[in-house]
Amino acid sequence: MSMSLQDALAHCSEQDQLIFKPLLLKMQRAGIRTVLDVLTADSTRLGSHIGCNIKDICLLQDSLSCSLSKNFQSAADTLQHQIQQYNVYSTGISKIDDMLDGGLQSGQIIEFAGLPASGKTQLCHFISAEMIASSPLLRVTYIDSGGTFYASRILEMISGDGFSKRFNQTLQDSADMLQRITHVRCFNAFEVIRYLQTLSTPSNHKVEQNDANLELLSTCSNIQALESNQPAQPPHLIIIDSVGQLFSPLIGQGGYATLGSFSDLIQKLAKTLYIPIIVSIDSSMFKPAEAFCQCIK
Repeated sequence: MSMSLQDALAHCSEQDQLIFKPLLLKMQRAGIRTVLDVLTADSTRLGSHIGCNIKDICLLQDSLSCSLSKNFQSAADTLQHQIQQYNVYSTGISKIDDMLDGGLQSGQIIEFAGLPASGKTQLCHFISAEMIASSPLLRVTYIDSGGTFYASRILEMISGDGFSKRFNQTLQDSADMLQRITHVRCFNAFEVIRYLQTLSTPSNHKVEQNDANLELLSTCSNIQALESNQPAQPPHLIIIDSVGQLFSPLIGQGGYATLGSFSDLIQKLAKTLYIPIIVSIDSSMFKPAEAFCQCIK
């Protein structure tokens, strides 16, 4: 209940936001800043104090109570929701699926670590191709930190005989599938964190156009989807290739705090969106056992 009025307003319907925004501004000017302040206040005294209609105060209190009650549910309801949302996606490689207890599981962080040229990026490309080819509903967000993402490579994979025979698709189908991969180019850790924060926003993953993220939008190859006024659909898989290139310059310079924020954020995303997140790490420049793995445990 110590939630700020501004945060609480975001949980209300769009109509209520338009109605109550002027009222909340008056309350903030009067020093009333939390939901608890509003819900525990006497409506008559509060209306007199800020110069507002008592009926409007009562309507605001009812709206806040109603919107906040949606955040509570029984453990049984939570379990049922998790069962309904739980998915396991095949990587397309049976041996890797076996190592992952069946495949990429909802809510989990999967780490691929290896030396340069050991096939990490190739594996990320292959899994992306497998995801979009296996179902017309699946979407992938591919965060590329080294400029090593090639859509042509994925198109070549899904157009090959192996994919075509398994999924019975044409060349045109293969080209259309690429629309379900969002390629995001981020060349430093802070850009990645800012982008991931846009995915974790409560407003149905809608990215607002403001000064804070103009630089971020300019790095995204799928700019139209991010700038659209329509809410962007959340992905079913996020791939971050590669974490080592993002954080190795920061290690030893206070970068562990940034790494901790990053690991907290991707764990929150995996649990909130209930999706798997893949991170690849170049073990020659960034030892996962000493840093990243410790952060995500």
